This record gives sequence, C-alpha cells and structure tokens, in this order.
Amino acid sequence: MTNNCHLLIVGFDEIVANKYMEVVLKCIQEGIVSGYSIIDLCGQERRIEKWIGETEAKPDACYYMPYSACKNGIKIDEQSFKRIVFQLIDKNMNLKVYIATEASSHEYYLRFFMSKGISVLSEKPVICPMKDGQFDPIRITPIMKELCTYLNIYHNRCSVMNFDRYHKLFYDKVYEPVKRLVDTEGSPITSIHIKQCGGVWNTHKEFDTRTDHPYKYGYGMLMHGGYHYIDLAAQFLKINKDLYANIPLSLSFVTYMANPMDQESRIGSSPSNLINDIRTENDLCGPGYGETDFVTILKLSNMNTHAVITLGSICLEQTTTSIRNWEIIPEGQYNKNGRVSDIELDVSVSVVHRTHLHSYDMPTNIACNVDSLKTNVRISTWNNISLLPEENAYEEKEFCNIHHSDGNKQVLYKWLHNDDNRSTFESHLLTMEMVQSIALSMKQPGKEIRMVL
Repeated sequence: MTNNCHLLIVGFDEIVANKYMEVVLKCIQEGIVSGYSIIDLCGQERRIEKWIGETEAKPDACYYMPYSACKNGIKIDEQSFKRIVFQLIDKNMNLKVYIATEASSHEYYLRFFMSKGISVLSEKPVICPMKDGQFDPIRITPIMKELCTYLNIYHNRCSVMNFDRYHKLFYDKVYEPVKRLVDTEGSPITSIHIKQCGGVWNTHKEFDTRTDHPYKYGYGMLMHGGYHYIDLAAQFLKINKDLYANIPLSLSFVTYMANPMDQESRIGSSPSNLINDIRTENDLCGPGYGETDFVTILKLSNMNTHAVITLGSICLEQTTTSIRNWEIIPEGQYNKNGRVSDIELDVSVSVVHRTHLHSYDMPTNIACNVDSLKTNVRISTWNNISLLPEENAYEEKEFCNIHHSDGNKQVLYKWLHNDDNRSTFESHLLTMEMVQSIALSMKQPGKEIRMVL
C-alpha cells in the first residue's frame, strides 16, 4: 500500500500557483500525494479561485479563516484554524504542511504543526519574530533551537524552501567542486563575496501599505529575498567549519543599510516623476522601517589565536537598475516593482582556486514582458595549475535561460518524497543564526557583532 500524504498549503499566493503546483500535480500523478487543501484568510477567495482555475491540480477543499488586525500585522481566529486542521487530521492520517504565509506568521504555524509531529515545509526565512509590531531578531536563535527539539522527539521530516541547495549551477557547479577541493587540498575558503542587485522600486505609498514583503514592521531585504544569499554564504562557511572541526571559530559582521526614509535622497526627481512617486506628509517611511539595501562585511577567525581565515561581503541592494515605468501596479502582474536581478558570487580557496558566478536577467526593451525575463549565468574559474595540473588555468562557461525556481521545486519534490537531505530544517539553524547577527548589526551600524560558528 502506498504511504501517500495529504498536502495542506497554508497561504496560497501567485508564487505557489504559478511555480509549485506543477510539482504537486506530478506527485499526485505518482501516487505520493493523495490530494491537497488550502487554508487562507477570509477575503482572499476571489484571488485564490482565479489561480486555482488556471492550474490543472484542483484542491480537495479551500478553507478561509476570519482574522483581525493587530500590531504584528494580522491575528487569525485560532479556534477556526484548529477546527479546520483537526478535521483534516481526522480524515488524513499522513498530513504534510507547506507554510507559505508572510514570514511574521511562520513561527505560530511551525510551533503548532511541529509540536504535533507533523512534517512541515517552511518558506524562507524560517521565522521572523515580532514584538509590539516590530521585528525582534534577538529571539531568532532561541526559537529555532526550540523548534529543532520537536525533530528529536517526533523525527518528523521538516525542510525549508530555498533555491540554492538543489540549484544545478550554484550547488552542482560551484558549491560541490569547492567543497571537494577544500577536502582534498586542506586549504580553506579564504574569501566569499555575494552581491545581488534587485532593481526593486517601491513607491513611498507602497512602503506604507504593502502587506506582502512589508517594510513597516521593521524588516526588509534581509527577511525578503535576502535569505537565499545568507544561506549561500552559510553553506560555504560550513565547509570551513568542517575543515576546522576541532577549532572554535568566531564569525563577525559589520553592516550598513539604507531604508525607505532615504529613498527621496537616493532616487532623485527625474525617476520619481516618471512614476509620480513624490513623498507627501502622509507618507510615513520612518526610521523604524525595514531596510531596502544593506552591505555587510564578514570575518571568520580562530577564536584561540585570532588568526583570520575568511574575509567576505554580502551586498544586497534593491535600489539598482529597475524596469518599472508604471505608477499603479497592474492587476495580476507578478513582477510588481520592476525587479531586474543581477547576482554575483565569488569564492576563493586560498592560492589554489577561484570561482566567479554571474547570473543576470536580460530585459530587452520598454515593451518586454516583465514577468518572463530571460536569465543567463556565466561561471568563470581560475586554478593554480602547479597545484592542480589536471585543471585548466582559466575556464569560462555560459548557461542560458536558467530558472532559479527549479531549485525551489526540487526542495518541494524531495520533501514530499521524504527524500530531502540538503535543505532540512535543522540545517538552516546556522543560516538563521547569521540572519540574527546581521539584523542586530543593522541596528548598530559600524559596530562589530560576533557569533560562534
């Protein structure tokens, strides 16, 4: 008898509908998933019914919960939520849950399901603790460790959605070769540089009003798409941690950031006039809003000798070249803010090897389809052929029409098959500890914040 599961999706948006339902359909056809249900908020019925109408995989049921506004965003009617979930558990002994809500809601749902031994796939970032309506990063590590204890009790298989750990280029062509080289040569990774130019252009009014990827609750780029790149850095730093397994290591961060309050000074009058983004006295955009851009410098060192092992930087910036030319976001448009992504990853293994990956979106003209920009990736490698005689001194490869979301789809597919061994919940503890340290360093620009790796 097939031990299939029923999938519960908590929070159904256009990303789930457009990118991941093909994976759910495939697993249903394979007999791994018996069907799926959706839980979302009252008021989302029309949008969800539209998305469902466009997908081949239809849900067994859709449930809509009452909610109320609160300091931290929204508060669901917990009685309604629990009634729905317990009904599903009674019907389906093997329930799996994909949490795709706004990040600030993750903690409640993770604690509820994981404490009952239910397997969960969480969207990134794993959690975003809130206190009195503001992001409270100091609580990240204690909460993550508490949630991990449920894994030891119930042995439920929980994972985290991200694109890098199953990516055919970031993982297969960069991470794995670098890891093998460190293992064989015994030389550490000595530099890591990650830069992402987002081209995300929000108006002052949108900073105040948007509820998906919000800024008004004290978090921004770091807790939005930035998590992917912190996780990339974490994976490479973990290689060094394994190399120096018997040596205590210290990881330090110094961070500077810009937030919505700075936008008027950073964008200028001509671009602002293009989309009628003139700040008014009604636009709040205060200093407590989350960051749009940040630059963090990192240092990995030996705690005993203070010897520096790795230096690096993580630059995640939204205020870069955008293709936005609209004032009001068009109905149904996925790329709401004119995003044009450009990613650079540069990793050096001492004097032995260096890899540089450049991923870039390719807009064509003003009439291009902003929801289907082509993405190309170029990977360049340099090798010390005196030490690596079988390698080329320099090599460059180009990969066209890359879809980064293929890595996310693999996480979902592997998790549904109980086969994920790269993006397990517990393996994201280090990433979230780094997120906490960077978030704390943002609150104290220029001050070094340290953590134990």
